[in-house]
Amino acid sequence: MKKNRQLPPEIALWIIRLECDDPVEQRQAQQEFNHWLDQHPEYQELVQDAVHFNQNIQALPKQHQISGEVLDATLNAVNQNKRQLFKSFTHTTLAIASLALLGSLLYQALPLDYYFSDYRTQSAEGKNIVLEDGTKISLNANSAINVDYSTQQRTIKLVRGDIYVDVAKDPNRPLVVYGSEAQFKALGTRFIVHQYYQRNTLRMLHSKVRVSSASPSSQSQVIHAGQSIDIRPEGLGAVKNTPIDSSLFSWQQQQIIADKLPLPDVLDRLNAYHSGYIIYSRKKLEHIKVTGIINTQQDLTLTLQLLKTQYPELEFDQVAGLFVHAYSTATR
Repeated sequence: MKKNRQLPPEIALWIIRLECDDPVEQRQAQQEFNHWLDQHPEYQELVQDAVHFNQNIQALPKQHQISGEVLDATLNAVNQNKRQLFKSFTHTTLAIASLALLGSLLYQALPLDYYFSDYRTQSAEGKNIVLEDGTKISLNANSAINVDYSTQQRTIKLVRGDIYVDVAKDPNRPLVVYGSEAQFKALGTRFIVHQYYQRNTLRMLHSKVRVSSASPSSQSQVIHAGQSIDIRPEGLGAVKNTPIDSSLFSWQQQQIIADKLPLPDVLDRLNAYHSGYIIYSRKKLEHIKVTGIINTQQDLTLTLQLLKTQYPELEFDQVAGLFVHAYSTATR
């Protein structure tokens, strides 16, 4: 990983000026910004990512990711700092902009459905839960679920992250886990569901599960012990043979099993295990497919160095001592 990059304060100032409330000033700022960016191509991608993350703050009320009172107070404080900062043009510009980026990242990482979930874990935290029927649940780091039990059915919604399920038998109430891309009806006892960006992965440890895609095709298939399957918006993927021992061991050791897993999904999971935060453009990194076993407990710097060794086009820069900026030299 490269040493901490010293960014010029102009970058943070541009972010602020581009969000000016005055449309005339905003248009002028945009023209000047485009000219400045043409003269500083080395900062182009980082500026674009910074602007993108900062814009997420403004979009949050529409996405319902945080309570109105908290969001209003935060935005008012940020806007007040912006006005004061714009007048002073001091070096505190970079600090304020960094706080804005940090706020955006935190909102992205911890949305409203996470906060209001029935059970959740924080970064680098695991949790074991026994539900009222005796079903045993294990949550991985930065994961969350909602539980809804009725007299007819037992439902678990995977809000985010990874879940291990050891189902208690109840012939009158089937247990169904809902992910973002599929539902998993337990026909046996033990299985693992991972939730990535537009992707669920099922790993069967014992007996079988019926997987039904949430796509319009409504595909359905029974997956048996020792098998795994990916489900995406377009439907079910191919069934793969996955050794039960390795699946269980990787879960217990908090490892990431990557089988042509898009790099952004790997970075998302690393973010779940480490206090720092990796920022990146998903569109520019999703072409990189990672295969291997990643130890989430080792130092993040070492993990990123290993990824760079495997994929030399990758660069990981520390930004303002707060984040790691991941990018590919092949797509800059």
